[in-house]
Amino acid sequence: MIAEDFRGEFVRRALAAEPVLVHLYSNDYTPSSLRPPSLDQLVEVTGSDYAAKRISPTSWSVEAEAAVAQPVRWDFEHRHGAVVGYFVTGVESRLLLWAERFVDGPYRMEAAQDSITIDPRVTWAG
Repeated sequence: MIAEDFRGEFVRRALAAEPVLVHLYSNDYTPSSLRPPSLDQLVEVTGSDYAAKRISPTSWSVEAEAAVAQPVRWDFEHRHGAVVGYFVTGVESRLLLWAERFVDGPYRMEAAQDSITIDPRVTWAG
């Protein structure tokens, strides 16, 4: 995901200030850098074997134009249908930091043992 200049600084500060949660979403939504998404536009995946994944501030490698975290993986035991993308929120602030649609998705979680692994990454203009 590419964050615009003002969002880039906001996201950079947010990643350093608090842990974040990485969520999966299932509705047909495509984020745009021209209009930041809002939480009411995203339908989070649900089910007893799904939970958002937590990433601590120290887990991010923050560079001049990007922040990258270690891969995050979900293993599913039940059917969940289509997973379209992911979004990131602050744990304490609950602010939506960014959302990204899977370029090669959606992924269909139709059988036990299906999994999704993502590499959380956000870039911003210099």
